[in-house]
Amino acid sequence: MKKAIKWIGACCIACVIILGIYFSIQPKTLDFRGTVNKIENTGDDTIFYISDDGTGAYIVIADGQTKISYCCKDDPDIELKDICVGNVIEGNYRLLSKNRKAKMITVEYHN
Repeated sequence: MKKAIKWIGACCIACVIILGIYFSIQPKTLDFRGTVNKIENTGDDTIFYISDDGTGAYIVIADGQTKISYCCKDDPDIELKDICVGNVIEGNYRLLSKNRKAKMITVEYHN
């Protein structure tokens, strides 16, 4: 009887730990999203000036390590140089990046 109670207790504790981990994981969020207003090329970097629905403006720096893709899997591959003014882009900055270099950019709308 004592062994059964120990197993039930261990299973309950394991369930609580698993549920705690599941609910503590944050959903996927984006660091930036907006329409490209201006593009500057400086050496190896490309600087995108983007704005979102009139509430804010962002500066996004991309380089050769930045992953670029369209939003749909069926679309062809895209390169950094293919992004132009008027495109809607979204993505994330690199972890602990102080100079706002993008880790990944997804092109939502392409002219």
